[in-house]
Amino acid sequence: MARPTISKPVLDTSSGPWARKKSLTPWMQFRKSPLIYLAKIFMSWRAVPQSRAIPNDPVRIVCISDTHDLQPELPDGDVLLHAGDLSKNGSFDAIQAQLDWLSQQSHPCKVLIAGTSFPVRAKD
Repeated sequence: MARPTISKPVLDTSSGPWARKKSLTPWMQFRKSPLIYLAKIFMSWRAVPQSRAIPNDPVRIVCISDTHDLQPELPDGDVLLHAGDLSKNGSFDAIQAQLDWLSQQSHPCKVLIAGTSFPVRAKD
């Protein structure tokens, strides 16, 4: 019986991070995944959309929340979004004061989302 010879280890480049990617022919790509191959071809025929121009008058949204009876100074904008918790305790007077303050703001469109302290909520 012949004794095996010991050779130096050779870096295997057929797999792992050193693997060389083989260039697949179109036929090989089709056989590997016909659906993906055809989708890539059809997508390449699609017209490239023109980039949208930035409008001269963008919409400016001011978003605030959790004011808890505070009435901070707000920047100008087109839409004012208050995302809940107008007051600390939810009393009628506190809510009314906050609503009066919101109505005095210069934003043409105002959106109010009721928070946990808002007294008018859906009943269970």
